[in-house]
Amino acid sequence: MNGGTCIGENLCKCPPRYTGARCAILKKPMGTKENPAPNAQAILDAGDSKGSGMYWIQPPGETAPAQTYCDMSFAGGAWMLASYGYVYTSATNTADKHNKAIPNMNNPFGYAWLPTQRGNSNGLINLPHGAVQMANHASYMIMAAGNNPATGGINQYTYVYRIYLGNNPYNITFANHNRYNGGQPGRMHVVDFVVEALKGESGTFVRYALGEALGVTWSDSYPTGYGFNDKTTPSATFNRGPFFPSVHSGSGSSSLCPGCTPTNYQPDVVGGNLHYTHHGWYTANGVYKTGQTSIWFK
Repeated sequence: MNGGTCIGENLCKCPPRYTGARCAILKKPMGTKENPAPNAQAILDAGDSKGSGMYWIQPPGETAPAQTYCDMSFAGGAWMLASYGYVYTSATNTADKHNKAIPNMNNPFGYAWLPTQRGNSNGLINLPHGAVQMANHASYMIMAAGNNPATGGINQYTYVYRIYLGNNPYNITFANHNRYNGGQPGRMHVVDFVVEALKGESGTFVRYALGEALGVTWSDSYPTGYGFNDKTTPSATFNRGPFFPSVHSGSGSSSLCPGCTPTNYQPDVVGGNLHYTHHGWYTANGVYKTGQTSIWFK
């Protein structure tokens, strides 16, 4: 018998998830749909990891679980994929239909989530609160980009950056933070973060972002997205990241979207441009990068 209490010969009183006359171990491994884990680290700690692959998680505060790809080996393992996008072409004011910027990460129940079919597309984990609770219970974030894997872990990407979230004093909401809706002084707060380049570049950098959004925006709102820059103002022209464009970019007016309002970019509400990008995605020291973008938490 394992995990139960003997109440007679060949009889046991079994705790939940055990069954049988001798309480034979039939507990579903952590990370399954029947026994979702609060995070990938819990799967490793329980000894239930089968290596990198698909697992079920239910972060604290979420009312339902979701399945995501977990990298169990890169930089200590336990990295959970939260969102991904794809930059096909990179130039100023590019609206090519092949560009698929990362969705707004607080979109309820995710967006087009296919973590093992993510090449040339974008998606957000299908949790009730998007990736909000996942981020708020994480100590670290990884931004991995370049190449265009359909599946697989962080090492599939050309550039990888690890960001420490433990010094962020603000609750992460991923609310739209473009220049016209959140980027102004007083609406969100600039926080300094430590960014470590783990692949593609080297070095450790101090970078800044809006603490509530884990993102930055240009002074004219093009682009807006997730990541960090070297500016201490909420919205400014920048050319250092890491930074990935998001689909709520550019809610100001432009020739691409005359009369746009701060809320009319998918998947927030119908009417936005899923394909918009600007200067591609950014490394710690450069711009005009193409390929897949992805965000992971631990």
